[in-house]
Amino acid sequence: MADRIDSLISEHNKMKAPFICKIKFNAPSRFKAENAMIQQKNAAHIQYIGTRPGVENVDESQLRESIAGTSAGHVRYIDERPRSHGLFSGLGEKPDMAAIQEELLHHKGVVWRVVLSLTEEDAKKLDYTDRKSWETALRATVPDAAAKMGIGETNLRWVAAFHQEQGHPHVHLVMWENQPKRRKGKLSHAERVDVQKTFQNVIYAEERSRLFQEKTATRDLIRDLSKNELVDVVSVLRDLRKAHKDVELELQSMGAGTTGISPKITNPYAAELAKRIDEIGEAMPQKGRIAYKFMPVEVKAAVDETTKWLLNQHSFKESIEKYKGAVEDMTRQYTFKEADIKKAIDKAMVDLEKRVSQHVLRAAAESRKFVGRTVIPEKAAQVVEAFSQAMGKPEQNLDHEVVTKSVEALSRYGYFPDRQEQIVRKWMDQAKLNVSEEDLKAIIAKVETFDHSELSGKEKVQNTAAVMKILKLSGHENEYISRLLDRSGLNEEDVTSIKASMKQLEKKANDIYLGEVEWNRLTKNMGVTAAYPWVPGEEVTLLHDQKEAFIKELKKASFAANVSDSEKGYTTFCVNVALKQLGVADNERSDIILDLAQRSGGIKGINNILQTVNEAETNYLKKQTWSRLSANLNLKSDYPWHTEDIMVRDTDKFRAAVDEFKQAAQKLVAPDESKWTAETLAKCLRLEHTGEDVKLEVQQWASRTGNLDESQVNELDLLKKRTDDSQILSKQFGIKDQVNELITNFTKVLIAAGLDKEQLKKIILDWNKRSGAGIDEDRIGKLVDSVEKSSRDAESWGRPPVVSKKDFKNLCDTLKVNTDYIWEGRNSKDYRSYESGHSMDFAKLLWKQAWDAVEQERMRTHAQGEMLKRQMERQRIYQAQRERDE
Repeated sequence: MADRIDSLISEHNKMKAPFICKIKFNAPSRFKAENAMIQQKNAAHIQYIGTRPGVENVDESQLRESIAGTSAGHVRYIDERPRSHGLFSGLGEKPDMAAIQEELLHHKGVVWRVVLSLTEEDAKKLDYTDRKSWETALRATVPDAAAKMGIGETNLRWVAAFHQEQGHPHVHLVMWENQPKRRKGKLSHAERVDVQKTFQNVIYAEERSRLFQEKTATRDLIRDLSKNELVDVVSVLRDLRKAHKDVELELQSMGAGTTGISPKITNPYAAELAKRIDEIGEAMPQKGRIAYKFMPVEVKAAVDETTKWLLNQHSFKESIEKYKGAVEDMTRQYTFKEADIKKAIDKAMVDLEKRVSQHVLRAAAESRKFVGRTVIPEKAAQVVEAFSQAMGKPEQNLDHEVVTKSVEALSRYGYFPDRQEQIVRKWMDQAKLNVSEEDLKAIIAKVETFDHSELSGKEKVQNTAAVMKILKLSGHENEYISRLLDRSGLNEEDVTSIKASMKQLEKKANDIYLGEVEWNRLTKNMGVTAAYPWVPGEEVTLLHDQKEAFIKELKKASFAANVSDSEKGYTTFCVNVALKQLGVADNERSDIILDLAQRSGGIKGINNILQTVNEAETNYLKKQTWSRLSANLNLKSDYPWHTEDIMVRDTDKFRAAVDEFKQAAQKLVAPDESKWTAETLAKCLRLEHTGEDVKLEVQQWASRTGNLDESQVNELDLLKKRTDDSQILSKQFGIKDQVNELITNFTKVLIAAGLDKEQLKKIILDWNKRSGAGIDEDRIGKLVDSVEKSSRDAESWGRPPVVSKKDFKNLCDTLKVNTDYIWEGRNSKDYRSYESGHSMDFAKLLWKQAWDAVEQERMRTHAQGEMLKRQMERQRIYQAQRERDE
């Protein structure tokens, strides 16, 4: 392969030719064994030109179009994903390489091999540095070139591949006859000249047209001039050419110069780069802006490491050194101090790394758009049908479990059974809890009386926090709860933490939620215009038992034998972030990390890892990152955070809308609509008003609008009980909310199956009635809306909803349906081939983008330096002229 490349380069140099057209052929032999060998060579040559390193597998504009987010580009890229080769032909669709090889293994005619090559300088000037340009040119010229050889278009078969080589971008063209007629493979001199001219005429068409127009204009101008004027024109033309170069220099100084062809990336390096961007993609958040400054610290660390790895590759060395040289040259225009020059070069490298880092981040984000499992349409349709008829329901009574845990907590705190019953009854007056009086008495009777002094430090803190929350939900005043905390014997930090969690509890317990349809209905009935005040969010809850298990296991952990030094550094960084988010104190964190480094024989940059995490704002680790560090350290601990999609109310927007509701005076016609509006208004008012104030505001609205009289308002249930208390406290007690999990997965499956929000909500609400599950419809609506919105946001980031096989099976078991998993698994042969192929494409594109970024910065800095030199030279000439004049 190297010989072929050197041959083309030397031929360009030897012949001083900007365009090379080499034509060879393999003719059939009358000897069977020799003919079989020739046919095998022809088939092997197809594989060589279609798969060798440097071949452009996919039209880069197509890949960029898929990145830009257009559906057409995305679909076409997936459909034509060239995981095997970079061949193209005259038919406009991707050739089947295996079928072509099979055809040539049995072909009995001549097979011609053609190489068309340009110098890189001419390729840049003529815009032939990518596959698309060559593909267009060959489709326009190959039939004509074949005709010069006596081959008709209907009898012509051909394929080609573009090799983006530095110094000499070229295409390999293979031609043969469908029905062999031409018996002579060698072309006459005239045929060779005609074939080469056919290709040249199209490749150089635009350049030839431009030169012809320029020549004609110059000739016409000269013809009309006198001798003296001619001298002036020559000077003008010279100035015009100089101005043209000045414009080019200025464009380069603004970063708008045209870069050349990037160096080749070999498959081992492409595979390593693909692995890195896939891992970054897995660790990235699922929503928000794709910008470096908004990424979690562990993602930034991985991006920085990949950027440095990329720029340290040997292929970038020459360009990087030239860039540093350009920076040095420009800096020396101002100073000769070596320290200042070094500082300027270091700053320039940091700026370059920032620019390349954004390319790395974008490649990771775009690459993962294609990594999600594929939904099988037939199975998705079967799931929708099965779920539409499901009769199963969750057997869990969450209220019963939460009340049981609450009574146990009250008992541990020191309350006797009578006081326990009093507190819970008071709680049940304000919240809807599916626990009967008999159930409550039975629970209290079963709970053992505990001695509060037996609790350990952490257990005491957790139990006290639970009791304070129960008291708050049962209606006890904040002052009473504060006095209890002050007398609890807990340290100040724990008391402050519990008080903060109490404020969150009060906010969540009394919060409300309306879906967009309900909100639009309310604002329409009120006659006001108000933006929807809820946005998707995420709630993260720390699981204390899992936290303790992780820390205990981590203190004895060591790295697996196959973990590289760079992976050890990244894993240690992530472990440090995890410990910080788990609330481990700085000193304890430092001790754990240093002990891990010691057990591992040292970790490069350990002090920098500790300092960076201490100073950075961190977020909890994503599950994918957790799985990666667990594998590297052989950890068995469960993920210590519970995450849940929620809808977060924008307080300012909501309050502004409620203020308008209080002034609303629109008359409604339908009585049922008036009653619904009054109850929904009361729901909104309860956030900031007591029961009597809520009722008064609704009566004033009814009187002002004439929608309801006083007796009708009194009949309404304006002060409904809270419904979310059990869900809120279940996290405190570590109870898994089966309904939450069921509705979440139910929604994700239906979204993946292609249903819109209204369709899937109807299926879930119908199931709720049909099965007798009896889940509060407001709760279903809130869960469906939050999951649907977060899933749509994730889809825009390339993360379509996926439910694991285990969760899918649990969902089907609960619903009592028997249906197949709708996603194509990662273990399938097609999936693995597709996944590895697309990752390599993005790795190669990132390689080119990184090299382009280096070249653009080098050209920009060099151009700015040249312009600065010219400016300073003009200043010196001007200054010298002034001194002479004086």
